[in-house]
Parts: sequence; structure tokens; C-alpha cells
Amino acid sequence: MKNKITLLPVIMAGGSGSRLWPLSRNDYPKQFLRLCSPITMLQETINRLEGLDCEDPIIICNQKHKYIVKEQLLSFKIKHSAILLEPVGRNTAPAIGLAAFEAMGQKGDVLLLVLSADHLIKNIECFHKAVNKSLKFALDNYLVTFGVTPTRAETCYGYIRKGALIDRSAYQISSFVEKPDQDKAESFFKSDDYLWNSGMFLFKASCYLRELKRYRPDIYHSCMFAINNKNIDGDFISIAHERFIQCPSESIDYAVMEKTDNAVVMPLASEWSDVGNFPSLWENSIKDCNNNYVDSNVFTSDVYDSYIVTDKKIVAALGFNNMIIVNTADALLVAHKDHCVKIKELITEFERLGRKELFYNKVKFDSWGRKEVINDDIYNINKYIINAGMKLSDVTKEKSKYWVVIHGEGVVELNGSIKKLRRSDSMRIDRYSKFIVQSIQTSNFEFLEIEI
Repeated sequence: MKNKITLLPVIMAGGSGSRLWPLSRNDYPKQFLRLCSPITMLQETINRLEGLDCEDPIIICNQKHKYIVKEQLLSFKIKHSAILLEPVGRNTAPAIGLAAFEAMGQKGDVLLLVLSADHLIKNIECFHKAVNKSLKFALDNYLVTFGVTPTRAETCYGYIRKGALIDRSAYQISSFVEKPDQDKAESFFKSDDYLWNSGMFLFKASCYLRELKRYRPDIYHSCMFAINNKNIDGDFISIAHERFIQCPSESIDYAVMEKTDNAVVMPLASEWSDVGNFPSLWENSIKDCNNNYVDSNVFTSDVYDSYIVTDKKIVAALGFNNMIIVNTADALLVAHKDHCVKIKELITEFERLGRKELFYNKVKFDSWGRKEVINDDIYNINKYIINAGMKLSDVTKEKSKYWVVIHGEGVVELNGSIKKLRRSDSMRIDRYSKFIVQSIQTSNFEFLEIEI
């Protein structure tokens, strides 16, 4: 290969992770959580690229998550090529289409390494080897998907049946298989013919767009129009809402991979998980001598094989096994591991009832920092964190606000007057007042707000 290969990672950070409710919410889904390591799943996915000869990644996420993504990139000083903002989720085929068009515009016909932001891959060396072995196939215009060597009979994953061996490393794809029942999963595991469908890909941007146009021209043209009418605002690339909202919702497997005759599968021999449910999260967490994963505020006796986490409150657990207990500020989940599949039924019922706990998260991110809701019942108590050098501009509505500074220094402009605030200072903001508050130090400016 005489010419330098340009490998551009595309990190798909959409999705709601609803099967991990109440940890994962629509407003703050699992890819942005610290679940199995000290860093978030998005940060871990990007860290996994270290050691590969690749460009800074493109991140694709929902419009409402843009400041979460930006903060998580900034906090670890992670470089990126762009943050693509989808106005609505339309599954993986359109998302990758947007990234392919954007990549073609930025860098030409590069190789796209498409990864999900919410996967765990234990053996990074094996992952890098699989990617590097796949480069020649992608350069030869194949669409490469990565198939994980099964470690057990698993009913929660789709499978890929291997076809003929190609060049001693990849395989033709005989068929894609939907999530099997237990008997079929057992037979797949005993056979050497099946791999787990990981949902990771490598191909030229032009090759994917060619196949997308061939099999789903409606998706192709929706993505092209949306990118051609994009809006760039700093790190963010916003997609044209009026056309993209009409785009069909379709996975890349259904739209392209199951139809094309130009796809191959590359085996990946590493422990892998999409952390799609609580049993999977428990399995991939570091456990104690009783095979439990518990928070520091959890106290147990005669408890085994369980996952117990709590948000600040103490949890005492006695005499059970194989349980999932998740205690958050506004919701409590208690479930046997074998019944976690029914969480989807709960989510459907919550949607029918319009329960805010399904969507709502106590932390709201914005360009200036974040707001943490402490109490929102009879009266509202919020904690504001204004990032260093940033400012918040707003207008109070029907309630007055009382502020108490707890960290840093800031300047408040209110009704034409300017006041400097530091720790322990307080002030009142009357109803229907316009104000601007700015952090003036190298550290954050934090204050409590009470609305009455």
C-alpha cells in the first residue's frame, strides 16, 4: 500500500439505552454513563482508538445530547473532527449515511471505521489486529463487518453465519440471523460457523454510499439533502430538520448489509458486550467475594450474584441472590435477573402514562455548563455550575430566585447594575428580571438557586 490510508472513526452515540432504566434515561442515556470503568462508555470507545493510525473521530449524536458530548470530550481533551447532530433518531443506516457524506466533504473518500459508543471490548490488541487485517478488504471495496467469536450461547445478540474463507482471514457472509431462542443459540455456540453480529463496520465512504443508493435511494437522498443544507456552529454540525425528519428509520443491516453481495465478516476474538441489559452490566462489572457488584453506600448480608447501586441513600440488603436493585433520586428498580427482559414492558407503560421519569434526568447540560435539579416538588432547588469563562443569560418568569454562592467567583449583571459574588454571598432575582451571570476565574462558578 503505497498511499497513506486515511482511517476515519465514526462513533455512533445515539440511542436511549432504555433497558438500563432508571440508570439510563432518554435525556442522559447509557453511552454517557460510567458503568464498567472510571470513564464513560463514549470516552472509553474513543480511548480504544489509541494505537490505531487514524484521524480524529466524527461523533454522531442527538441534538439534545450535544452539550453532554462536548463536555465529555473537553474533560478528557479528546480531539474530534466533527460532532454531527441528528434532529431525530433514524437508526444506523441514515446516521452512517450522514457521516459518509460529511467525511467525503471534509477529507475525500476515506475509510470509515464505524463504532458504537456503548460497547465494551476487553482485548484492545485483538480489536486493533482485526481492524488492521480488515483494511485491505475495505480498500478492495468490500463492506467489512466485525463478527465476535461467541463465548456462550447468547439469545440477546444477532448472529452472522460464515461463508467461504477469503484470503485466510475474512469470510463471505452466508446469512444474518435474528436473535435466536435458547435451543438455536446452543447449536450456534457448538458450531464453528456463527459469529455474534457486533454492529461495527469498516468500508470506504464511497462504497457505503454506493450500496445505500442502490438499495435504499430514499435514505441516500434524504442524507444527501440534509448534509447539503447543514448548519455549522463551532464544533457542531446541525442537520437540516425538514428533510431528515422524513427519512425512513432503518438499520444498516436491513438497508444494506443483508442485501449487498459485496460484504465480508472479520472475526474478532475478544470478550465483547453491548451492555444491553442489567444481567450484562452485572456480568461485566468488577464483583466482590460474593459475586455482587455494589456501591459504597450498599450494605449486604447473605446476598449473592446481585447488582445493587444507589444514588446517595444507604441501601441495606439481606438474604437473596440474582437480584438487580437500582436506587436513584426519583426512581427505584427491584428485579430478579431473569425478569429484566420485562423492563421494556415497563417502559412502554411509562410512555403510555407520560411519566417524566422515563425521559427526565436531574442534570441538564448547556453551552455554559450544567444545572442539577435537587428538588422540584413544591419548591425548586437547583445547583448551577457555570464553566470557567462562560456566561448564562436568562429571564426569570413567575417566580423569584434566591442565590447562594458555594464555589468560585462570578459577576452578575441585573437591571443595569453589576455585582461581584464569591463563596457565601447571596442575592435575590425578582420576577421577570433579565440577568447575565459569568464565571470570572479559571475554575467553575457554582451557586444554589431556590425558586419561591
